[in-house]
Amino acid sequence: MCMTRLKEFKFQRYHQMLLENIWIILKTRINILNTRFDGIITHDIIKEINSKRIAFVPLKIAKTNFLRVVVDAFYVEKFDILVDDIDLKDESIITIS
Repeated sequence: MCMTRLKEFKFQRYHQMLLENIWIILKTRINILNTRFDGIITHDIIKEINSKRIAFVPLKIAKTNFLRVVVDAFYVEKFDILVDDIDLKDESIITIS
């Protein structure tokens, strides 16, 4: 396998592993959201969790991490990784200014 193909393979494998890890993390958060909050969490519920009026007993995630993912997910419209179809023949250094 030539060096360029090897690098391309490693790059693709890295992205595949990254996506798999993200999916595992998101599935855990989604499961908590569905089982503890019936799939819906509002700003008022977040305030009650933060003020400890609603107990958050983590199984696999801390309260702050869970809430951070929930709040961040509110703004996500699309999740995608762009991969260029350009087949580079030689290695080069590109300067962007």
